[in-house]
Amino acid sequence: MIQAIKELGEIKLKIEGRDVSDPLSILVQNPKPEQYPYTFLIVFKKNGTKLSYSHIQLEETSKD
Repeated sequence: MIQAIKELGEIKLKIEGRDVSDPLSILVQNPKPEQYPYTFLIVFKKNGTKLSYSHIQLEETSKD
């Protein structure tokens, strides 16, 4: 059953034109400023090869 759910998800992603092998394209959506006027950004600090949480930032949503 879990395999069937996975396959349905992959079909949906392909219909939407997303790359199944690219996790970023799956996790990130194109924001709609008219529907979501503000966006929370999670900011990380990079220290060498490690990432650590820095802060959360509120920004106005834009198509750019």
